[in-house]
Amino acid sequence: MPKSFLSRGFTLVELMVVIGIIAILATVGLAVYTSTQVAARDTKREADVIEIQKALEQYYLDNKEYPLPAAGHTLPAVLTPYFSNQDPPTDPQTNNSYSYVTAGTNPGNGEVCDINTYNVCAVLERKASGNRGVQAISGCEKASDSGVGGSEPFPYYCVGHLSN
Repeated sequence: MPKSFLSRGFTLVELMVVIGIIAILATVGLAVYTSTQVAARDTKREADVIEIQKALEQYYLDNKEYPLPAAGHTLPAVLTPYFSNQDPPTDPQTNNSYSYVTAGTNPGNGEVCDINTYNVCAVLERKASGNRGVQAISGCEKASDSGVGGSEPFPYYCVGHLSN
């Protein structure tokens, strides 16, 4: 064969090196993409909890009391008009309602709440995030929240009442 014909192609080793580099770059890119998605969902959860807090405070101004939670400690239907799109926010990954507890709706687990108190919480995905334990939630805390296997607490983002 003429020499020019042999010099036009790539060797198997060269192709394997290029495929290996592409695989490494794809793995790194996927890891960054996944962590970015988790951070975005947690940011959305924090914004949702603050939006629920604003709706609850507006309800309180109109009715001089906080609404009682619906079944399963979820947001009641009376709050629907207080959201900008007439639809209470839900978790971006599971589409479940956020946890809402008021005084007198003790679900157990060592929870103690003061009168005229509420607590809205979202479970976050990042282990090192959350504000539970940093911010007092008006005396409305669960004593035995634990993560998978009961070893580590869930990272929560919680807000409580503003009114006195």
